[in-house]
Amino acid sequence: MSLTSENDDALKLRLSEWTEEQHVVASQVIVRDDPQLSDNMMTDQSSSGLGRFFNICKPLSQESFTKKLVFGGVDVSFPDREGDPAVAVYVVVDLEGQLIYQDEETFDLTIPYVSSYLSFREIDPLVRLVIKQQAEQPEVTPHIILVDGNGILHVRQAGIACFLGVRTGIPTIGVGKTLYCHDGLTKEMVHVGVEQRVRSLWRKMKEYNYSDTLLVQQEKNPIMIDKEDIDASTQMEDSTIQKEPLDTMNDTKAEEIQSMKEIMQNIYPLCDGFAVKLKGASGTVWGAALLGHGGRIGNGRQRTNGSGTINPIYISIGHDISLEEAIQVCASLSRARIPEPVRLADLNGRELMRKVAKVLKS
Repeated sequence: MSLTSENDDALKLRLSEWTEEQHVVASQVIVRDDPQLSDNMMTDQSSSGLGRFFNICKPLSQESFTKKLVFGGVDVSFPDREGDPAVAVYVVVDLEGQLIYQDEETFDLTIPYVSSYLSFREIDPLVRLVIKQQAEQPEVTPHIILVDGNGILHVRQAGIACFLGVRTGIPTIGVGKTLYCHDGLTKEMVHVGVEQRVRSLWRKMKEYNYSDTLLVQQEKNPIMIDKEDIDASTQMEDSTIQKEPLDTMNDTKAEEIQSMKEIMQNIYPLCDGFAVKLKGASGTVWGAALLGHGGRIGNGRQRTNGSGTINPIYISIGHDISLEEAIQVCASLSRARIPEPVRLADLNGRELMRKVAKVLKS
């Protein structure tokens, strides 16, 4: 079904109904405040001078919780041929990424693709899968579900992660593979801003001799969240932002690290992810770019290159969680660029689609 199969009046009515539903969902989304220093999430920032510039966050650890931590992931795989069914996949994994539950549903695509209304194509089978699990195996209900798609990083603050959280009552996180450009935030602005903040992180790590602190001698390194946002209200007026020069370790040799790859290779042994929040021209913080996480496995075609991911993912609140908690969860659950719950749902969905396509051809 395509947009051309509907007349103008029917399309306008449909979009009006969808828009109204998005506003209702957005009004029901719970956005939690970021944790304070005293909460279990944060390290003791006073132990490092970097605490003036970054929130230094502990990776999730099962030892900090009495109940076993489990996390959901959902993804929808679409067919190559028009008219073939799609597959929705729901998985639940533990903190180590071990699969403990999986279910899927094949469904026909009866809803057209319309930009900013993608939720309406995918949400119903995903909700059915989660509700089915809650009814049949409530003991594996996840603490949080990670969704392939956006949460409040959306023109009406109602991405698919918001829909799933509101409809199931489970906290959700939006995990975007590409930037949803909105409220003055552009791909080029965010690309330049992220690189500047990464260079600043590495410079300050050297300035404060971060590799010598107790923090990095732990089994798992902390997650760094920059206190300086990428702010469209100030950066949109200057699209030619210059890269800041790099200092060198102890000023012993005039050597600059030119590439992001080299910088990330140096940062990787010292932190398990670096996040920069994204603030629109309106002053709203929509989400965060996360990079430097993962790096423990390759993408199936190449091995890990000795650093976390250089290409960011975009984290946003779906429902009933704070942004910094969402960052912590995504970085802690990442063995590769995409956090394990979503990555496994995607891989399993692709395999199921291949099987469905083979059956349809036979």
